[in-house]
Amino acid sequence: MRESLLGDFIYTLDTVDIATGWTEQRAVWGKGETEVLRQLQDIEASLPFPLLGFDSDNGSEFLNWHLMRHFHQRDKPVQFTRSRPYHKDDNAHVEQKNWTHVRQWFGYHRLDKRVLVGLMNHLYSQEWRLYHNFFLPSVKLMEKKLVDGRPSNVMISPKLLIKGY
Repeated sequence: MRESLLGDFIYTLDTVDIATGWTEQRAVWGKGETEVLRQLQDIEASLPFPLLGFDSDNGSEFLNWHLMRHFHQRDKPVQFTRSRPYHKDDNAHVEQKNWTHVRQWFGYHRLDKRVLVGLMNHLYSQEWRLYHNFFLPSVKLMEKKLVDGRPSNVMISPKLLIKGY
């Protein structure tokens, strides 16, 4: 494991459905647009609902013609937008899941063994997908307000995505 951004290593694509809190992750080797597209297609195929919109961060692995064509050249085009430009946390929903679904498990190390991509994708698409989406409740921010001059968050009660549990 290297602690540098030099060379190739594994990145995790982290997707979040804003309405339900459903998350999907996939590992990719480097930030090549072809592999990113392939993993996003895999994520889309595994979603339990149709993809209506895709709001990416501002990296070149997302803002490219491959993804634009993928989302727009279909019978029902997917709305393709980008997150807040020039902000460190340009997609706050994904940044939060990066911590709970990726960093707490894998840490901040740069994984530079290509063989780990397949193992991570098996874990992401099988066990963790079910665990995170069906057994961990997701909380949502309802509103932010000031109480006695201090910021306070009002959260919606956590709900499991499975009815009756």
